[in-house]
Amino acid sequence: MTTHPNRYNQAQNFVAPATIEARPTVAELLPPEPATLGAIQVQPGAQTSIQQKDTELTRAQATTVFSLPLAIGLSVVTTAAALTLANAPVLSALTLIVFFVTFAGVWLGAFVYHVSRSPAGAAFMHTRRMWDVIEREQQHRHAAYWHAIDQQESRNHER
Repeated sequence: MTTHPNRYNQAQNFVAPATIEARPTVAELLPPEPATLGAIQVQPGAQTSIQQKDTELTRAQATTVFSLPLAIGLSVVTTAAALTLANAPVLSALTLIVFFVTFAGVWLGAFVYHVSRSPAGAAFMHTRRMWDVIEREQQHRHAAYWHAIDQQESRNHER
């Protein structure tokens, strides 16, 4: 590699790059300590504090106000599509079923969306995810415990 003169490598304080040897990293696998096989030794990473300034009734009314125009609009559009595409009469069972299923589906989707964003829904999701963390930690702890027991039994059988 030829080095062309420039103001960066001709200065008096130029330091040439060092060559670094790549060495493999050796990690030591430590056995689990008896204290870590018990309860979780760390504090939870997050805590939830909810200060509600409304009631379940006002949140339910907001869900209705939010979802009713959307559900009716989509139901009218799908009913019109059912009338024109299936040549069904206006008061037929097919038309009423399409209207009701569309209305109920939109309302259920809006309800689930609204509840999942409410304070109670956020607290539920937080609690659920924390229990998932505890469950995964417990499975890992039990696997490590049974692995230690199996190794101890295999050493006892070798003797």
